[in-house]
Amino acid sequence: MTNNTDADSNIAVNIIDAPDYNALYQCTFYTAGEKALVGGITSTGVGQVIIGPPQPVTGVSCFGICIPTYGDCYRNGQYVGPCCNGFCAANKCRPWIQPS
Repeated sequence: MTNNTDADSNIAVNIIDAPDYNALYQCTFYTAGEKALVGGITSTGVGQVIIGPPQPVTGVSCFGICIPTYGDCYRNGQYVGPCCNGFCAANKCRPWIQPS
């Protein structure tokens, strides 16, 4: 997960790329003001967290695991975990964008 700020700056952040983690659902983003968080996907399939209104992010706390692309999200009928960057179909984590 990457972002464009550091702890001592006042840079307003509106998009955080999270190419390998389900950050929207597995992280808490701390800011000084009220915020709305929504998920986004780039044209190349990279997951994003979009913060509105844009503002400095003072901290991030994440938990848990996620399943990488083409990993088993279900095994023997049992849920294994959420997909890091994509969706679960036919027991596998599939990418948001099909590779060319």
